Amino acid sequence: IVTCGNEELGFTKEQIKIREKEIFTVTNMYGFKKIYNLKFPTTQLEKIDKRELVERISKCISEANAEILYIPNWGDVHSDHRIVAEAAMSCTKWFRNPSVKTIYAYETLSETEFGINNSIGKFNGNVFVNIEKFIDKKIDIM
Repeated sequence: IVTCGNEELGFTKEQIKIREKEIFTVTNMYGFKKIYNLKFPTTQLEKIDKRELVERISKCISEANAEILYIPNWGDVHSDHRIVAEAAMSCTKWFRNPSVKTIYAYETLSETEFGINNSIGKFNGNVFVNIEKFIDKKIDIM
């Protein structure tokens, strides 16, 4: 998790608390051993030094010894998603994180290709996963 809301950005204490509870619930329901929460301010990633973002994401990948990454699509209209995609790709260079073998860019239905010129960075899905076995659990968790 790269970003979080805060009161300075207009989020209420209640909204922040709800999100933290949702993260806790999802972590427990799926049985994640660990989550990484970088807590950069949401909608503000363009103000963060890119080197710091790359270093922090890279550290998470390294600690997890991650072989598969799921990252936002580079062409996403949401600036935070686009910046995270770019930073994550910088983290996947063989000399930074040799454990990474596969990278999947995912489609965010509310954001992907929601731009004026969606020919730039257009999302072209080429991997589709049947989630039929998991959909009921996912709905319950939501």
